[in-house]
Amino acid sequence: MGLIRRYAKPLFTIVPQIMWAYLAWLKRYSMNPSKYPLQKRYKKIHRLVKKLEKSLNIDMIVEGLEQLPLDQNLCFIGNHLGDYDGIALLGIFEQPLALIGKIEILKYPLISTALKALGGDFIDRNDLKQSLKVMRKVYDSMTSKKKNWAIFPEGTRRKDDRRLVEEFHHGTFRTPMKAKIAICPFAIIGTNRVFKGSPNYKRYPIHIKFLKPLTYQDYADKTTEQVAGYCQKMIQKTISFDLRIKDHNYMLAKEPKKYKLL
Repeated sequence: MGLIRRYAKPLFTIVPQIMWAYLAWLKRYSMNPSKYPLQKRYKKIHRLVKKLEKSLNIDMIVEGLEQLPLDQNLCFIGNHLGDYDGIALLGIFEQPLALIGKIEILKYPLISTALKALGGDFIDRNDLKQSLKVMRKVYDSMTSKKKNWAIFPEGTRRKDDRRLVEEFHHGTFRTPMKAKIAICPFAIIGTNRVFKGSPNYKRYPIHIKFLKPLTYQDYADKTTEQVAGYCQKMIQKTISFDLRIKDHNYMLAKEPKKYKLL
């Protein structure tokens, strides 16, 4: 019953719109993205995500946007809780954004098709040759200054936001550092609740905080291990001493009878 109550509204509102978009233009964009203007592709997907947020009763609470140099090419680096992490980012930015996901995402047609339509790519961490090929393509894109990128360096979802952030794969940082673009760490919490059927809340807050970007001058003399460790530490600190408290208070205010901090 929890799943039925949770998804009754989306089933009759956003699901038909997503299926129409998939058949009408999303599939076509993903098969040959270079044939269609990037701004057009991204604008349509961005609008679809905003409708999805409304249908799923998601409240996006975003901090730190004012310190992002959005006139530059950026690489966003964040923790990974669930399938909605990347989708949440697509709903925040109006500037084109592409994501690097793990190869397993190809099992989910809608998500993988949207990522392909934006020129995103997928890494098989068990295939070094394939991973290097993908990252070379990403490097070319980063230096072309056409769109921003987002990467989740943990390499796997944690699902439980009370666990510590997993160690960041420092190789993730090699490409943006080589491209000399700004690295923008962000902390996110709440996405692991979005696709759960129980408990069924009235509102589903997602807190995301963008931290101070690292420019090329900041990391020019640093190793990938040092930059990865710094970003992991700052993201964990933000989650533990800031976002968890805000999320707890928000949920208590919205759902005092259902929610409790375990």
